[in-house]
Amino acid sequence: MEDSLKSENNVVLVEKDKNLSVYDFKFKSQLIDNKKDSIYSSIQKTYTHTGFRKGMVPKNLIKSDTKINHSGLQESVYKEIIDEYIVNAFT
Repeated sequence: MEDSLKSENNVVLVEKDKNLSVYDFKFKSQLIDNKKDSIYSSIQKTYTHTGFRKGMVPKNLIKSDTKINHSGLQESVYKEIIDEYIVNAFT
């Protein structure tokens, strides 16, 4: 496995059968927070809000906006982590 995955996070083989391996992945909250911040930064570049220029809306205002699908955002965070760490670790 990738060294950064081993050092930063915890990967445990839970169960292994003939054709199936089950792993338990535990990621540090700092990694999740960093990914969340990078997603909010990418949203911030195109986000518009009354009283602010495009791309200049504070992140805390974006985070509190009820029009944003925050559960979809959380899903994007996990997808990025999976793409970056898990897939690379097993290829």
